Amino acid sequence: MSAGRGTRWIGITASLLLLAAEVSAQGMPRPARDRDGPRPHRMMPDSRPSQFAAEEASGQRQRMTPEERRQLRRDVHDAGRDLYPERERLREQRRAARRGE
Repeated sequence: MSAGRGTRWIGITASLLLLAAEVSAQGMPRPARDRDGPRPHRMMPDSRPSQFAAEEASGQRQRMTPEERRQLRRDVHDAGRDLYPERERLREQRRAARRGE
């Protein structure tokens, strides 16, 4: 076998191996690697009508009352705690370290 022929076979073999690796990489999605448990899921929009549907239809929006704003802040804070539990755990560890526990 001549040197030119051997080089050609090596090139063809390498190309086929790369093609096979590319096809297999595109085939099945790899599972996510989670060390701290499952990842948070995206919140889907509610399929029920909005509580502001009448105001949205008329094009007029009233301002939120202070109590509605407080409730919204609480809801967002609670949702953040559910989505990012590791932050809460780190916060607790820092508090414990400050207290000297």
